[in-house]
Amino acid sequence: GLAAVKGVGDSVVAGIIEARESKGKFTSFNDFLKKVPVQVCNKRTVESLIKAGAFDSLGHTRRSLMAIFESAVDSQTSRKKEEAKGQLDLFGGLFDEDPTLVEAPELEEFEKKIKLTMERDTLGLYVSDHPLFGRESQLATNATYSIGNFIENENIEDGSTVTLCGLITGIVNRVGKKSGKPYLLVTIEDFEGEIAFLLTGKSFADYVDTLATDQVVAVRGRVNDRDDGRNMNVYSVQILDAPTNDEYLGKIHVRISNEKANREVLERIQYIIKQHPGNSEMMITIDSAEGSRTFTLPQRVRYSTEFIGEMKVLLGMNCIVRDDDSSNEEVSTDSTDSVAALEVDERTLFDS
Repeated sequence: GLAAVKGVGDSVVAGIIEARESKGKFTSFNDFLKKVPVQVCNKRTVESLIKAGAFDSLGHTRRSLMAIFESAVDSQTSRKKEEAKGQLDLFGGLFDEDPTLVEAPELEEFEKKIKLTMERDTLGLYVSDHPLFGRESQLATNATYSIGNFIENENIEDGSTVTLCGLITGIVNRVGKKSGKPYLLVTIEDFEGEIAFLLTGKSFADYVDTLATDQVVAVRGRVNDRDDGRNMNVYSVQILDAPTNDEYLGKIHVRISNEKANREVLERIQYIIKQHPGNSEMMITIDSAEGSRTFTLPQRVRYSTEFIGEMKVLLGMNCIVRDDDSSNEEVSTDSTDSVAALEVDERTLFDS
């Protein structure tokens, strides 16, 4: 699987596996660089692994590692070359401090947009989050079909007018070989698939200076069925602004299974809640074979795109329901604990 990371080949993966098996689990970023062979310890490989999130479990943010990886790699590479030549430091074992150790600073993580762009560049997909999490309702409202449904649905008539919504993941500005006229090749994706379309002539002039990667758009056009697949002739492209949810003051229900309600998950839920203070009441329902228990939390949260996205990454696409969302089944509150009773239950949830 690691070989799928851009800039990481089979020989590098083999070196990582051999080092882990022979020298033990990697305990830190510097420990990784120290244990792996010299072919792994190169800047391009290490940078790709950082951006892909390979070191996320080792105690430092990607921003912190990006700040020092070049000097850390240089330091370890020099040491490995000296070891290979037999030029070991005679005094290396006499001091507590490792002269090759490069300490990573304590930096906040990259903002979500940058982090996800890194993942897409190195992996070809998003892993830790998705830019469209929290905007499902907006996409469903504006789109005639999801992109996956549009591509696969045989009942869509050729020549009919449809609207597709998605995130722009690529824009290429080209010139036609035969016509000599410029055009844009724009790629958008949603949760189910991706599609590319052309903007030529007046459409090119209208959108060449306004469209950019990471924008969410609604694309309206005519269905065009061809031998090589289905596409669309574009009529218009509308940029969809992120919805604002600051005014929502109702209840937010989060449902998780008893098996998933372990210490790590509950601590992460608590962290997310603290990062998004607001005015919406929040309830957590834990489902088990014996029944469901619903906890009303004393903390109030802000119902925002970022909050929804983080919860869905942690718990799944259907974990969160808003009181006024008629499209989702209401969370049962037959065994709802009161705020007062939660003084004990909250310790069970977050502290015990």
